[in-house]
Amino acid sequence: MVYTAPDGSTLTKTLQVAIDRNATTEYPFPDSEIATFAERPTPAVTSGKITKVAKVNGTWLIWFNSEEAYCCTHGANGQPAGCPPYTYVNTSTVSADQCVPGDHYGNQIRIWGGLNQLSLGDADDLPAVFSADEGEEISLLDFCSSIYDDVQMYIIENFPESTAAEIYLASADELANGVETYASARGYYTYIYNPGRAGWQTVALIGPDPGEEEPEPEPVVQEYYASWEAPAQTASGSFDFSYGIRTDKIQLKTQEKVDGATIEIEPITKSGSIDGGSWSVSPASKQTVTTSGHTADDNYQKNGGDAAASWSLHYAVTKTSGTRNDRVGPYTSQEAADEAANSARDAALAELQAEAQNAVNAAVGSAKTQLGSLQFRYEEISVPYGFEKYWGSNGSYQTLTVPANSDNEYLMRNAEWSLQVNSGQNDQAVHTIYSIINARQVKRLSRHLKKIFVLGGVPFIKAGSSAASQ
Repeated sequence: MVYTAPDGSTLTKTLQVAIDRNATTEYPFPDSEIATFAERPTPAVTSGKITKVAKVNGTWLIWFNSEEAYCCTHGANGQPAGCPPYTYVNTSTVSADQCVPGDHYGNQIRIWGGLNQLSLGDADDLPAVFSADEGEEISLLDFCSSIYDDVQMYIIENFPESTAAEIYLASADELANGVETYASARGYYTYIYNPGRAGWQTVALIGPDPGEEEPEPEPVVQEYYASWEAPAQTASGSFDFSYGIRTDKIQLKTQEKVDGATIEIEPITKSGSIDGGSWSVSPASKQTVTTSGHTADDNYQKNGGDAAASWSLHYAVTKTSGTRNDRVGPYTSQEAADEAANSARDAALAELQAEAQNAVNAAVGSAKTQLGSLQFRYEEISVPYGFEKYWGSNGSYQTLTVPANSDNEYLMRNAEWSLQVNSGQNDQAVHTIYSIINARQVKRLSRHLKKIFVLGGVPFIKAGSSAASQ
């Protein structure tokens, strides 16, 4: 309430009124002929979120539920990202001087520019420069510094011809000289929404023009809300692979199978982690095998040279999703609000569980790809009598790449002992050999080995043949 005296001086008083929508007390002065004002209007939508933000002429402008809206908290967050739910709290007013239809940019500065507190009931926070008893006159710029913050003062001092600075200065001048700019008879109702979390803008939506008379009050409908929270969800997954290695030990020249070779086999990498999960092979140590399998028959040289080893691999991973929470409403009963909150929580739990499971599926798929084969050391450590290690292809030391879930043969060759004799007319070596192996010995051995046998890699022909006599 503002009283203006004939000499231009003013007196301002603020009356705070709390309306209890549920109270039904009788009016205390029935004969005073005092009529109460009609209740201010309320918006059709009593909740929402900031849906858009854009910078226009250096000022951030916002949209609330896709409608042009105004920030009322200087410096607070007003982004759509992470915006909490907003709830309608009261209906305020702005004058025609504050809100010019179509001037979103100018309106934001006039509403958010330091003087909007009058329309929100914060007039008691204004500095003491309004006192009529002040002895010395204060400059407009000093007065501005008492009601505006550093950002606004920077605009005033460095960009005095800008729209924002002009609005700041004009508003301060009118306020300093005792003219109540925002007490005009006509203006607009504004619907005030408060955020569900601290640190966010109070938002104002421009409502209807009050006209000459206050509108008829809308029916009061009790609104009910309910909050819900979905905890983090966890999912797990695993798989097992096997890797089999069977030896195929043969002679280098004759391709005959070799028994009695001792071979060490072990995975080069025995454990690790992939995408948050871990894997390991069992047994983790090397395995030592000895080739065998010769048969006492005509296929003696074709059988044997066999040994086998195998490993199992286990991979396991666990993934945990985040949490979610929100507030639902308004509803016409608390039961309906609670039911909606439970439904929203259940849906969120299902989504979080699916999120965790999808992360597990992705990790398992990645691990299966990377563990589709393992490398093994394949090394002969003990060579049978009559043979020596071979260092060529498929020799006594190899690195094998073994596919998962396989049981394949892997070739390993041995070099046979060899004896080379250079004979001449008086070659003592030939006489030495014949002194050790005479025709009778050759004939006796040949009966067991039929026509031909191998001794130290040198073929001896059946005694009595022309080759033997030579």
